[in-house]
Amino acid sequence: MPRKVQYTIEELTCPECGFVAINANGLRGHRQFKHGVRPSGAQLPLQKQDLLVSESKLAQLLDERFGVVGEQINQLAGVVDELQVGFPRLLEQLNQPKRISDFPLSEQARYLEGALRTLDAEATAILLQHAGKADMLRPATDVVEGHIVDEDQQAKEADLAEFVAEMTEKEAKRKAEELVIEDGKRDEPGWRYLSHLDISIKKGAD
Repeated sequence: MPRKVQYTIEELTCPECGFVAINANGLRGHRQFKHGVRPSGAQLPLQKQDLLVSESKLAQLLDERFGVVGEQINQLAGVVDELQVGFPRLLEQLNQPKRISDFPLSEQARYLEGALRTLDAEATAILLQHAGKADMLRPATDVVEGHIVDEDQQAKEADLAEFVAEMTEKEAKRKAEELVIEDGKRDEPGWRYLSHLDISIKKGAD
């Protein structure tokens, strides 16, 4: 049985790059494939040496690139995990219905005041009902028994109710004025002529 040979670290160290092999065969293979040195110590042809060195450098470069790409993939995986957790919460928040009563009173009043300026009495009532403010359609002194009324809130509601009544009165007055103007125009010669012309056309068609 052949005696097992023990090598020192110096003997297993590559003289070209300082790589330490685990055994003699490993050192010979390393020198041959990394540096183009044959086991006999002779150099491989230059073309073969260049090819082996190029392959070694390419493998090293690929290892470095794959390492960077692997880190980026891990980072992206972490981002994806965070998105998977946060996205449903975001959708849940977006899908929650928002009512005007969920906002501060100052924003409620500003919104209602702007909306009421463009609405008639019927639309105003519908808006207030849908906004959860149907109690504003009643007098501000109408207090439910057992309900504690905030004086500031009551004053604001009274002002808003007064504003709604004023806008309703203005809208009714405007429509009445339009009707008066319309009726007045019908008494003018031009309107009477058009009216008679319309009657004549209808008789001719009959």
